[in-house]
Amino acid sequence: MEDNWTSKAIITPIVEYDYVRIDINNKIAEVNIIDYKQQNIVMKLFIDICKNEIKKTGTLENYNLDEDETIDSILDNIRYFIKEGISNP
Repeated sequence: MEDNWTSKAIITPIVEYDYVRIDINNKIAEVNIIDYKQQNIVMKLFIDICKNEIKKTGTLENYNLDEDETIDSILDNIRYFIKEGISNP
């Protein structure tokens, strides 16, 4: 006899990204990472694509996230937005 199993999981985001500003001409961006439940900023990033520089304040150490992977993902998004000319994602 074959059993059919179904499971359901509610997935709630831990953090969300708030793209504050993207300057396409200068290839820079400022990004806030916000605690989804508390709605407070836990990390701020200033990204300069030309200088290949990321300045960061705050941390994700209290969250079950890999900080480097999160920053890399945001950096990839910013590069895409700048390449496509999207200043307000």
